[in-house]
Amino acid sequence: MLSPIPKRNTTKAFPWFWAIMMAFFLAHSPCYAAPDPKTPEPKAPAQKAAAQNPPPTQAPAAQTADGSFVNVYTTEDSPLWQDIFKAFGEKTGVRVRYSVQDGTDILKKLAEDADIPKADAVILRGLPLLWQAEEGGFFQAAPSLILESSLPEGLQGKTWMAFAQQARVIIYDKTKSKIPPSGVSSYEALASPVYHNMLCLSVGRLNQSLVAALLQGYGEKKTTAWIKGVLDNSARPPFGGDGDQIADVLAGKCALAVVGDDAVRRLPPEDRAKIGILYPNTADRGTHVTITGAGVVERAAHREEAIKLMEFLVSRMVQDRLANDNKDYRAVNVRQTPNQKTVDPFGFHTDPVAQKDLGPYTAPALDLMDKAGW
Repeated sequence: MLSPIPKRNTTKAFPWFWAIMMAFFLAHSPCYAAPDPKTPEPKAPAQKAAAQNPPPTQAPAAQTADGSFVNVYTTEDSPLWQDIFKAFGEKTGVRVRYSVQDGTDILKKLAEDADIPKADAVILRGLPLLWQAEEGGFFQAAPSLILESSLPEGLQGKTWMAFAQQARVIIYDKTKSKIPPSGVSSYEALASPVYHNMLCLSVGRLNQSLVAALLQGYGEKKTTAWIKGVLDNSARPPFGGDGDQIADVLAGKCALAVVGDDAVRRLPPEDRAKIGILYPNTADRGTHVTITGAGVVERAAHREEAIKLMEFLVSRMVQDRLANDNKDYRAVNVRQTPNQKTVDPFGFHTDPVAQKDLGPYTAPALDLMDKAGW
């Protein structure tokens, strides 16, 4: 006989039954599903925007007085320039980040970076480079009452300004020739057959400004003849910079050379004493002068800082350092009080043609030099 199935105690089973059912319901309900720990909880729109654009803890470096900077391409490299850039930072709170490069390389970089320039200001040695940068549209206007009032008009282009000057002179070795070579009182004389095989010349671009001045004064025909004459008188092919010409004169490789007088005056005293300097054409149109200048890059990210740097370069402190330490001639000639007249920075007769007026002749001058093999 079968035993009856005992009755289940539903009173005891009820809590367990409903606990299991509640767990099943919560686990499978789309409304109450537990969040997947691997999936980030979605943020409200305001929170999402804040996450993508978090508020800066401090202003960007370029917008703060104590952390701003200016990027500079420069042809100038010396401990003096390191001091100048450091002093600018200490005075203004604007740090200078600079890259030293050849002038032609700087122009190439300006062309490559036209849309998004990597430099804010450029420092270039020589009018031809400054003029080429301006004509190429690489500079923008930099309105500044300080620059306009400090610099002579002839040292201001449309978009560049000059802050230092140098004279192109003829040198010889005084230990080998007690008196200057006869008749070499002008640039024109260097083309005379009298000086055959006696002349050292640097690479063409260093004399491009001088040739531009001759082209402006004499025209293409006479300038072409002069270029041919000096190349015929060269003791060796054109080579190197001013330092190389000075070294070759002292080594006896040539009797004469054309260099910047700043390079001579920076020589150690023992070498400086050996070099004789002739300032050409002081009896007529004047000795040719070259410049070092600067401009603000078109679309510069730190335009105001770049203008401040240019203004600093014409300050009395920097002009004194350039004149005393670098042996440049001042672009700004300021005495103790502004009411006193400025003085001639040279002490000898210089070519009065303004640098800005000479600019259009620089490219044609280089063409003539290239055709002649200079």
